[in-house]
Amino acid sequence: MCNNKPSCRYHVLIIGLICLCGIVFYVSSSVPLNFQNWRSLHRGWLPTKNTLENASSSENITFDGNRYDKLAETRSGDICRPQHNFVFIKTAKTGGSTLSSLLYRYGLKNNLVAALNPNNTSFIDTDDNGNLILKEYNCHNFSKYNFMASHVKYNRQAMDAVIENAKYFTILRSPVTHLKSSFYFSGKDKAYPKASNPFQMYLKELYAGHEKGHTVRPHFNGYCNRFGIPKEDDTRTMNRHLERLDNELDLVLLMEYYDESLILLKQLMCWDFEDILYYPMKVHETKQPPITPEMTRQISEFTRYDIRFYEYFNTTFWSKIENYQGNFQEELEKFKNLKEDTFKDCENEMDSQYCNLLMSDTNRMARYVMNSNTERWSC
Repeated sequence: MCNNKPSCRYHVLIIGLICLCGIVFYVSSSVPLNFQNWRSLHRGWLPTKNTLENASSSENITFDGNRYDKLAETRSGDICRPQHNFVFIKTAKTGGSTLSSLLYRYGLKNNLVAALNPNNTSFIDTDDNGNLILKEYNCHNFSKYNFMASHVKYNRQAMDAVIENAKYFTILRSPVTHLKSSFYFSGKDKAYPKASNPFQMYLKELYAGHEKGHTVRPHFNGYCNRFGIPKEDDTRTMNRHLERLDNELDLVLLMEYYDESLILLKQLMCWDFEDILYYPMKVHETKQPPITPEMTRQISEFTRYDIRFYEYFNTTFWSKIENYQGNFQEELEKFKNLKEDTFKDCENEMDSQYCNLLMSDTNRMARYVMNSNTERWSC
């Protein structure tokens, strides 16, 4: 019997606390800390379902103030800190919209400021002086832009002036399939309603004009144009320009190896698997006639400079995988399993906060980021 003695009550309190700690430890140890549980426990940064529905008309999201507090990862003995400053040079028909959506989601999650054109969320232009035309936040507490994920012509000096100490990356695909994708996406196949292979007819006409001395359209070497690489027939000269660009870019992703590319991006940026999850955007589902060897030869003639561009960075891509710090295949398999599980979850939870945000296209995500910044600062 304690008889209400202070010392006795103190001992009872200690015993109670010990029991409570034991119960908490037992419960927590019985729940595996995997990515699925992370996603269900750490959605505080996500907008609610109501705010997502309201955003359909106002394109506005309200936050509850919670933010994901990432734990520092260790790699090769160094502290790996998540990179919040980055520039993604988006290219057309290369899976860039999917990647941009992913990047805007990361920006939204971490309260980052996107450099965006005030009138167009897809493209960033330059003025007569070569400066980027961006939405300005005239707020007393605005400090800087954190990232860029739009169509924009590569201009390192102008970009460095806007986003300091940024990681730079872009994405490419084979110029052969790239030209075909652009052809169907732009609706040029409608000019050949009776052709069994519209793209083949298009190339045949184009090549006939090429043989007669007609100038091939400059956008057929769009990678070189986008990055300011001179189109040189001299291999040594062009390789020198490509080497310079290679030194300036931290990573060039390849659309044909999308998941592999994202694993490289994850390590470069010190991000988590959750940060690189994606839902494919603007996927053309109509079955199209195959590309014949002759068509490949013709395309390679039209886009020979982009072919060199792609082949150069295809080599650097596999070199980065060979020199990956860690078990690349294990990471890739883990990511693919997480992605598959997430897709299954979203098929069953189409109205969930997480899946709504995951499936939002790049333009909508850009507006979310822009409006959230404006509201946060009361500009």
